[in-house]
Amino acid sequence: MKLMELFEDYETRTQSQVKESSMLIAKSAMKTLVKAVGDIDYRSVRHEHGERLVQYCLDDGQTPATAAKKIRHIKRIFQLCVQRGQLDDNPFRWVKTPKYSPQSINVLDSDAIIALLRAANSFVECRTLDWDLLLRMALGTAMRRGELLNLTWSDIDTNAKTATVPPKADTDSTWAWGHGHQKTPRDATCL
Repeated sequence: MKLMELFEDYETRTQSQVKESSMLIAKSAMKTLVKAVGDIDYRSVRHEHGERLVQYCLDDGQTPATAAKKIRHIKRIFQLCVQRGQLDDNPFRWVKTPKYSPQSINVLDSDAIIALLRAANSFVECRTLDWDLLLRMALGTAMRRGELLNLTWSDIDTNAKTATVPPKADTDSTWAWGHGHQKTPRDATCL
């Protein structure tokens, strides 16, 4: 069984047990592994292939945090192979993830917030988005860009003053939720 076939087996066996977003990340990780080492037989995967995956990610311009996330997902897939009797040992067991520091958080002062909102109100070149509303939502909730751009009115409960960010299917107004699958929103073409 080749690596992508192994992933299909993993997906079939675990799809109801894993969030869709996690499954998308695992699939992206496996595709990256295949790019790094080829679609080889999963039983021939060795520790060195994990090291090659890390280096491939870094050489490709991915952050150390992204490379670490991909290693964790691949480790999990191979650990399930061990638990299911498909492998004797996890070849990624001892693969070290790259070290990284959490990104610093920039906190805007009130002057910067006011300037940002003024700029949003004056931005008339692209009116497919209500920039003022988008920025206020970002400032009030600390949602990430992808979460904000995939938010729909049905995600907002105005009575409870809450917004949820559930996984989404790929539709005309949303895209499949998950790392590595962000697209330019169909209704916001001038971002």
